[in-house]
Amino acid sequence: MWNILEIRKKQKYVLQKLRSNVTKEEQEKLELSLISYISMLSNSGTLYTKFYNFMDRITKDRFSLYRNAPYIQMEQKLVSEQIPKFDDNYLNFLITLATNIASTSNDEQLDFIPLNLSGEDLVKISSNFYLQLGDQEIMQNAFKILGDSTSLNITNTSREGFEDFGGITYNDYIFNKSYCTIKKSNTIYDAQILNHEVMHGIDFYMHPKIPSKNYFGFHEVPTYTIDYVMLVSLEQ
Repeated sequence: MWNILEIRKKQKYVLQKLRSNVTKEEQEKLELSLISYISMLSNSGTLYTKFYNFMDRITKDRFSLYRNAPYIQMEQKLVSEQIPKFDDNYLNFLITLATNIASTSNDEQLDFIPLNLSGEDLVKISSNFYLQLGDQEIMQNAFKILGDSTSLNITNTSREGFEDFGGITYNDYIFNKSYCTIKKSNTIYDAQILNHEVMHGIDFYMHPKIPSKNYFGFHEVPTYTIDYVMLVSLEQ
């Protein structure tokens, strides 16, 4: 599970750094990391999460809106208000990829049978997948997460408003660490979600998405790709 004390210490450190004279580049990384710390604490599945949910229920969501307003504005400024930076080679790759996408799709509703896998089981499934994938760089970065219990948070409780988020990944740009969380559904879907979130972490370690330097929206490309690869491996 995430080390909540460590995250709070990092949050305090970043807040102190932001009060000092830092470069624009360092400020961007500090603010991105700060948003991650705050989000992790409120969506950790611990007493923080339960407290936020309780306060939102009795204040009709005003508690979170008031408390998080400065950080919501900070995130919008960092991610949404900057002109996207595109790498031409990557953009051309995506355009080529898009031409091969089917023009029609079938919306298939799937009902999964109950499958209550433990956190250890889910980590083992994901570890075996990345071991068998055959890519050393991806595997090594996967185990920065799967081999570090403080990078993973597998919980039955999430923030209200995040019920439809099976998993979320938060990145620490200051201490170079990726944090993944999943809310268990007790189906095979849990294994897919963990694997998906781990790929977000791998992507961060291989090529951090810094909004002023590259287009943040590309972060879903490798994760959905790995979803399909995992589905094929599960079928086999």
